Amino acid sequence: MFKIFFCFLAVMTLSMPLSAADIETRMKRMEEMLLKLQSELKEKDKKISNLEKKITKSAENKTDIELMDELTADNYRKSVEFVTGKDSRNSNSQFNLQNVNTFMDTLDISTIVNVTAGASSVRDKDLGEFQGGAHEPKERGLSFQQLELGLSGTVDNLFDANAFINFTENEVEVEEAYVTTRSLPHNLQLKAGFYLTEFGTFNQEHLHSQSFIDQPLINTRIFGGEAMRDAGIRLSWLAPLPWYSEFLVGVQNSDGDYMKSFRGTEHVHDGEEEHEHEEDEDERFEEGIGHRPYVASDTRSLEDFVWSGRWVNTFTPSDFSTVQLGLSGLFGDNHTGGRTYVYGADFKMILEDEQTGRADWTFRGEIMKRTYKANGINIGETEPGDMDEFSHGSANIDDWGFYVQALKSLSNKWSVGLRYEYVTGSGDSYEGEEVVDRNDDFERSDRFRISPLFVYQHSEFTKLRLQYNFDDSDTYGEANTIWIGLEFALGAHPAHNF
Repeated sequence: MFKIFFCFLAVMTLSMPLSAADIETRMKRMEEMLLKLQSELKEKDKKISNLEKKITKSAENKTDIELMDELTADNYRKSVEFVTGKDSRNSNSQFNLQNVNTFMDTLDISTIVNVTAGASSVRDKDLGEFQGGAHEPKERGLSFQQLELGLSGTVDNLFDANAFINFTENEVEVEEAYVTTRSLPHNLQLKAGFYLTEFGTFNQEHLHSQSFIDQPLINTRIFGGEAMRDAGIRLSWLAPLPWYSEFLVGVQNSDGDYMKSFRGTEHVHDGEEEHEHEEDEDERFEEGIGHRPYVASDTRSLEDFVWSGRWVNTFTPSDFSTVQLGLSGLFGDNHTGGRTYVYGADFKMILEDEQTGRADWTFRGEIMKRTYKANGINIGETEPGDMDEFSHGSANIDDWGFYVQALKSLSNKWSVGLRYEYVTGSGDSYEGEEVVDRNDDFERSDRFRISPLFVYQHSEFTKLRLQYNFDDSDTYGEANTIWIGLEFALGAHPAHNF
């Protein structure tokens, strides 16, 4: 190679009309360049040889994962350098990421769009009830679900930041906006801002990362159509165990638009549920779970927040299988002045193809229960004999349910899936002053749904889904619905959780 390169330069040099002195000068320069190139190649050969020795020595008593961590650690330290005030170029404690000195150079921007077309055996009014998720398609024909704008990057040597903004036809809303610490002692990490509550697995997922077009019924029933999220602080600890074991404890406001089971009122998009506001406002009052009257209150103590806890463990039973098990809990004040408790367990298992290393089978499920302790309350005037006065007694209102799903990869682009889900509960609901049976309250009635799914993923950036839903509700009966969903993405998006 060097001979060919040298001959080429020599021919080019000799072919030029230069003097003997010029030719000699250029030949010396060429010789110096070749000597420098040879020196650099020898140095690289030496590094490769040392790396091979290191690999051979390290591989004797270490697993593949441990070996990979060790080999990449040194490269990571060299790739990411944070320079403090000792460097005059970074007197403001800016960080230097491979000679990059501005936040914009570390910022990743992504855009993900979801649109759907569908047909159903029920009218749009009833279909909107069956499809409880806020960004799910709710009518026959074409539906624009959302556009998500994602921003993520390194803020400085202390924090990474993420922000996700959703655009619908009529609204713009913040889905998440938070920072996480880069490095705390004792395997600790702090998260602060406006974020999805880390309960189970599904509540943390964005629309584009969900396997199916719509969200599970039990998540809609307990957390609402928008998923549970609010401003808060979360601390996690990665336990020093042979397997991945993480404990998370968090606290969030309980009175926001996305805290349905606590002191918040469920967020409603523009144009949705307009028929509910046709009544005389003087005859209405805000309602919580089971249409219990809403009691407004201020945040006065730590008991008025929502407290969350989660323990998640990940195991690798074999080289081609991974299992995750999690337990989650929530508690805090609710609309009536009582307390709400939510418990849940989740699992996920991935079986990889031994030839390709891609996921072959993915199994997943969650089960959760909400206990809503409603305080008694009087509605109307307090004067004796007033006919407008009525009361609701205290009671425990329980709702629980589960979903299980499986996805099978047919090829590198095609996969099929199936999900089954069921929700039920106990305790009566109200309609004004009248007690109604739970199954007459669609938001709490017994329901089940089965959903076959076909997925074609042309690339990392485009996905097509065909899904059929068979719904059965004790309130509204049966519904048969078909959805076709298109998803496409632009830009670099942060990695998803396992």
